[in-house]
Amino acid sequence: MTDPARRSGFRAGLAIMALAFALSQSFRTLPSVMVADLTADLGIGASDVGLLAAVFHISFAVLQLPIGVLLDRFGVREVMLAAYTLAIAGTAICVLAPSFTVLLTGQLLIGAGTAPTLMAALVFISHRTQPAQFARHSGILMSVGSLGILATSTPFALLIEASSWRMAFLAHLPPLVLCLVLTLPLIGRAAPRPSAADGSLWQDFRLLARLPYRHLAGLFAIGLVAYGAILAFRGVWIVPFVQQRYGLGLVGASYLALMLSVAMAVTPALTGGLATTQRAISRFIVVASTILALALAGLAFRPVDGLAAGIVLILALGLVSASPIVQFAYIRRAVPGELTGRALALLNMVMFVGAALLQWLSGSLAEVAADAGGDPYTPAIGVLALAVVLGLAVFMVLPKARDDG
Repeated sequence: MTDPARRSGFRAGLAIMALAFALSQSFRTLPSVMVADLTADLGIGASDVGLLAAVFHISFAVLQLPIGVLLDRFGVREVMLAAYTLAIAGTAICVLAPSFTVLLTGQLLIGAGTAPTLMAALVFISHRTQPAQFARHSGILMSVGSLGILATSTPFALLIEASSWRMAFLAHLPPLVLCLVLTLPLIGRAAPRPSAADGSLWQDFRLLARLPYRHLAGLFAIGLVAYGAILAFRGVWIVPFVQQRYGLGLVGASYLALMLSVAMAVTPALTGGLATTQRAISRFIVVASTILALALAGLAFRPVDGLAAGIVLILALGLVSASPIVQFAYIRRAVPGELTGRALALLNMVMFVGAALLQWLSGSLAEVAADAGGDPYTPAIGVLALAVVLGLAVFMVLPKARDDG
């Protein structure tokens, strides 16, 4: 295959992977724009909404390590064909769900079906690019994929306002089917087929013991909370928070969600090039996490009140949202090549376990505060800031990986 044909195949394969990742991003932030409709239609409370968001991330998280192994053994195409089938089934269940329990079942299937999207794309990139290009291509992937978050701001707010929350789920079905149909020819041509794996699946999992955990523990600590805090705010709280705190309607609040989404879409591509050394990566993580904690604390405790201050703080959240791609670059440099896929999957699992825990915890605190007649958003968002502070403290204290030489 000639270089132009190889590059064309890489771009085609990456495009379909980016679409799949965008759909995953859309699903994980969808609850934020349907809180009121879900409450009215199914009679659920704030903790139930938090649980709905958390269930997606629980199924997403627990599958990361198996997905890492399956990608190595069977390849991107085979894993994604099975995943799309699960996601389509889960979406159809959510569209037709007559009760909250059935809706949770659909969310579990969607979480499982979209769980491989990021890891599969990163494996696809790592097989087709040099290590020095990994952060740049991954940053572009994250930026394009983050366009899915844009859909859960104004577009889906308008759709839900004109119809119902069920239509927001239904809108995901056509692109999911498109991914399923195009994966066979595009990924089949573009992605290098892995050689048959030797040994058993159990032996593949045992390779996780070879990871340099002494230099990864701090990264896992900040990874557990940083992305989860951003996702909890964007995926659950931004719309109802802005509506209550600043008196905006659903569409007005969705414009602020759109602003945050745009910032989250742009920053990964801009910051991917900053991951040049482990020292630079560690410095970026510290600075970004500090800004994240301060912005969340400002939103929770209102040292400076008013819509203008809120806009500045929300924009700050978006500008530091690239931390996951920088953390993946840390892994890429700290771990031997033959273990990179498993290490990336482990970090991704940690991130989404953190997202699930923080969404459930913030939802529970919000409901307790509301039942007591208080402001639900001060504890819900305040606990996110506290979690980031604790994770950052652990990262700064524990040993970090260094560049060779």
